[in-house]
Amino acid sequence: MDKEYVSKSPRFEVMLNGKRVCTAGIYESGVLSFFCTYTLRDPESFNSDPDVEIYKEEWAKLEFDFSVSGIDHALGENVHVDWLRQDLRVGDVLKIRILPPGEFDEHKSQYIFDPDMPTNDENDEGTGTSNSSPRA
Repeated sequence: MDKEYVSKSPRFEVMLNGKRVCTAGIYESGVLSFFCTYTLRDPESFNSDPDVEIYKEEWAKLEFDFSVSGIDHALGENVHVDWLRQDLRVGDVLKIRILPPGEFDEHKSQYIFDPDMPTNDENDEGTGTSNSSPRA
């Protein structure tokens, strides 16, 4: 590890089909989240919004994935961090183990959430991304 990623809070060890995919943690205070999502919308219920550029086919496609993310107060106000977002299939086995404080993996991206800032990409919710550590 080039930088020190050691949590004073509990961590999540996430395994997919028997392989560890990440160990997530935050330095001290904040939020650590794991989401598993299955979404299939009825194409007939699509309402076109002139302010949102999305097509009916995109809106109605199946979404089946999980993500590991959080908010780490040690990195600054409203700093969201992401470790992964990965597609799932029927039959996949997810295991989340709660670990005591200790080392965790570097997050893959981070952004500062500003609810007043418009987004230009569905995956870019803030003012930019970087991988920085307060202990760098």
